[in-house]
Amino acid sequence: MNLKRIFLLSIPVIILLFIGWFYFAISGLSYDYSPSFEKVKFTNSENSDSVFIKKKVWGISANSQVIIISRNGEVPFSPDSTSDFIFSAWSSFLYKFENDTLTTYAPIAFQIPENFDSEITIEQKVLTSPEMINLVNTYKEKELILFNR
Repeated sequence: MNLKRIFLLSIPVIILLFIGWFYFAISGLSYDYSPSFEKVKFTNSENSDSVFIKKKVWGISANSQVIIISRNGEVPFSPDSTSDFIFSAWSSFLYKFENDTLTTYAPIAFQIPENFDSEITIEQKVLTSPEMINLVNTYKEKELILFNR
């Protein structure tokens, strides 16, 4: 086959791959492309205090994400740096809730908000990239939860 024929045959393949990628990228969005939200609630052992992990994903191809830990359970939400732990990197985020302690595993630390007061302890484990990759591959064995897109 000559080079021109190979080039002409590869164009439809590239177009089909792009269409497939675009479909999967927007499949998590609503039909009007508004942000999508998720929320998980954690309550301490005495049922007197709660915190929430909330996620917001937005963008034409769902390429923007923010995850927060908050005392406020309202959804939709806007992050408040004075009262919420904010994680805005596009990366895996793992957690475990045990004995009134919410332990998070991420490549970047949350900034500790000045007005976050809870009976539930928030513990952050900042991991290097190789540690993060290893944990993502073995999180089920370690009884962690992957809060990812």
